[in-house]
Amino acid sequence: MKKQQIGNVGLLDLSKASEKSIAHIEKIENVGCVLYKRENAHLLSLLNIGNIGKSIELTKDYIFINDTIKMDKPYFDSIETPLSLLVNGAVIVGQQVQAQDIKGKLAGLIVNGKIYSPPHLIGLLNEALKEGSGSVEAYTEQPPRITNGKLVLTNSFLQSITNAEKIIVNGLLTFDKSLSMEAFEEKVEGLEVKGLVRLYEHQEAYVYKKMAVTNTTIEVIPNDFEFVSKPLTLSSRSIRRFKMGKLYTKKPIFIDRKVTRDALSNAIKEVRSSSIIVCHEEVEDIVYETCDSLETEVLPYEHDYVFIENDESWSNEQFQAYDHPISIIVSGQLTIEDNVDPEVLKNKIEALDVFGKVLVPTPKIKGFIQPLLRVKEGQIEEVSNQEQAPAIANFGELSL
Repeated sequence: MKKQQIGNVGLLDLSKASEKSIAHIEKIENVGCVLYKRENAHLLSLLNIGNIGKSIELTKDYIFINDTIKMDKPYFDSIETPLSLLVNGAVIVGQQVQAQDIKGKLAGLIVNGKIYSPPHLIGLLNEALKEGSGSVEAYTEQPPRITNGKLVLTNSFLQSITNAEKIIVNGLLTFDKSLSMEAFEEKVEGLEVKGLVRLYEHQEAYVYKKMAVTNTTIEVIPNDFEFVSKPLTLSSRSIRRFKMGKLYTKKPIFIDRKVTRDALSNAIKEVRSSSIIVCHEEVEDIVYETCDSLETEVLPYEHDYVFIENDESWSNEQFQAYDHPISIIVSGQLTIEDNVDPEVLKNKIEALDVFGKVLVPTPKIKGFIQPLLRVKEGQIEEVSNQEQAPAIANFGELSL
């Protein structure tokens, strides 16, 4: 059996691993945190891991929690015997908790993250923290509000906040275009984002004043543009809703062949895109005029096009089913089956744009499709080679 290559792993749990269970792993690109036990610590050196953020030894006495945990007064009241906790995430200690509630309840605390606590408990929590783990941050009135995943900041969201809060997002934070920045200043005490922040130009200064320095990517949308979050297909009917609109997107735009030059000129004034625009060749020049970015790839077609987003296998009959040559755009994976006649490929493919992967059955077929390539940002491989290198993308948590 061929070994597997794995992309990025948030939490790699080796606490139950053995030399046998890791034998099928060829390489892991990056790992945020590794858990192991003393008896299998040697497995770390046997694994080919690119980068490791943190490694933590898990002892028998510790209870492992892989999430954000809130420790309020009832939580500590329910503890009868001292606990040792290993938390992979944030710890939020309630405002009402007093020192006597904690004393004798936490035998040990290891945190791969941060502890948020009222000021009067900082010293006690630092005593419980084991060396090299976590840090304690004080909050005054309200504990921070933590979101793992996606959060859209809207006026309704801000209205739900009574007292000013710190907002923490592990993932994507989007600012609604109509968000009241005065309310944002009043209701948001601080901002911490590990991931992506998407906002509009007029919101930038307000956000920078609140934001902590973290591993954050900030995407700024020009104020007079409409953000398009999904692939957009424009037909002769749907294009009517745009009145000299300006579009900002990272997703593909597909323009139907029935969209006339006048309709397109009157609907779209400007497009800022880092993706592709697929259009009929009769409107290609107008599309170029709307794009001011060299990142935008304009892909014209004469008769028809096919966009392959996921995984598809095409036989000789599928290619022959088209009356005219077509443009094929591969974003996912296209497998050309071994019964496909090279002459059929030559006659039925007008242009081939590869952003993902094309698998071919033989070197001969690979040779036939090379002259058909218009864009090659992806890969063209033989099926036999592909089968020899199984790969798995990314894991939030992986136990071996």
